[in-house]
Amino acid sequence: MHNEPAYSKLIYEYFVLRFQFQYYKYGDKLPPIETLCRKFGVSPLTVKAALTRLQEEGYVSIQHGKCTQVTFQQDESAYRQFKQDFFADRVPLYSGFYKTMDLIFLPLYVESFQRMDEKDLTYLRHITERLNTDDLVNLYCFLLQKLENPLVLNLFWETSLFLGFPSLNQIDLPGFYSIELMKERISQLITSGQKKDHKLIIDSQGALERDISEKFIDYLAGQTSKETVRKPISFRWRIYRDRPQICYNLATRILHHIYLGEYRKESFLPSYQTMADKYRVSLSTIRRTIRLLNEIGAVHSINGKGTHILSFDEQGHEPNFDNPAIRRNLAYFINAFEILKFSIEGISRITLPVISPSIRNDLIKHLESHLQSHSSQLASNELLVFISTYSPLPELREVYEKLYRLMLWGVPLLRHRREESGIEETTIQFTKQMIASLKKEDFNGCAKLLGDLYAQQYPIAEAYLYRRGLKPEELRCPPAIRLPI
Repeated sequence: MHNEPAYSKLIYEYFVLRFQFQYYKYGDKLPPIETLCRKFGVSPLTVKAALTRLQEEGYVSIQHGKCTQVTFQQDESAYRQFKQDFFADRVPLYSGFYKTMDLIFLPLYVESFQRMDEKDLTYLRHITERLNTDDLVNLYCFLLQKLENPLVLNLFWETSLFLGFPSLNQIDLPGFYSIELMKERISQLITSGQKKDHKLIIDSQGALERDISEKFIDYLAGQTSKETVRKPISFRWRIYRDRPQICYNLATRILHHIYLGEYRKESFLPSYQTMADKYRVSLSTIRRTIRLLNEIGAVHSINGKGTHILSFDEQGHEPNFDNPAIRRNLAYFINAFEILKFSIEGISRITLPVISPSIRNDLIKHLESHLQSHSSQLASNELLVFISTYSPLPELREVYEKLYRLMLWGVPLLRHRREESGIEETTIQFTKQMIASLKKEDFNGCAKLLGDLYAQQYPIAEAYLYRRGLKPEELRCPPAIRLPI
């Protein structure tokens, strides 16, 4: 099981939210460990680690041979205060948050329906028949599981926790939602999915989401007075939850500076001490990170000289595909690639038109410099930087910034892939066409170019990793963490 400590934290957070929203109350019993293992898709050790932490913090009592019992107590006043504080921190963000999630998840839902068979559709109808608000979350989770992309499920989990969706059934407003209307909307969505009709799926999901999100936002606005609304918290997508996160995050920062930042015209990285001071980390962290960059094939450390930055013209050595850290991050790379493949076109359509003329000219200059320096393979990454920097939606900037950083793990592979896949010629043509479209302010054309490029290159990158020994269960495994269904 991959990354077990991180998954135990997810399960811990899930149940804490359940307790605080009174889904589980004092004296209630949690499902048996075997049931939790099956529902979350993790090992008994992972579930036990989460339950042990919950017990240490006074939420539950674990007794050998018996179901775990809830010991967390919360009076009505504390419950109301928790809800008010929870929503007050988020109300200003919900409108933009829903727009962001629609842009990312809607094309993924469409693809999920393309992969469904009659058995899957029958299960969705079963969910509709027994419908409650938890089942609505389960429906979306089931849809996304068809992609077999752990990063997609990770994002869904994080957004669900942020929004408080696991506890929507605790909203105490009569008529907040109509079960019959929701059943009707979901039935329309399933019928559209059965027909594999792209437009109908989008229209049906849009109608369902509007019925939910608009009422939810109105409800939350009524739950928080002007006096209680505070500075909103920001959504942060936590991908690396375990200890190596500092090293991994630092590696992507340095990769950015190598390929698109201040190091791209340099032959050597700064000294370890200079980098430790710059990034405010220890020397040991810098050494571990540079070792990782050597393993991925981005740099080559030379005794007595320093750390040489490998250009695209230098053959260098291939990544060490036996290194678990390299394999893990390349799996994240291909998972991020797939999310971009489905979402980049729609997101480009709303981002590129709002970029100011001066910023657009800067983007054109960056793309032209890639042509001149024979690094057109980096043009799509350059566009990701601009989207993650200038998108009008802050939540979209957060998600795309993380996707961009994960994509950087695949850049060193281009040195070995460009001839066999024709990627160099493809990216040269893409960059020229993108520059021309930007100059004409043909933003729909720009979006189409990006969508086509990612759709074309994704299967090539995936096939390359398979040939280098990565297994399907590493790249395309069933999600290692689920919301219960």
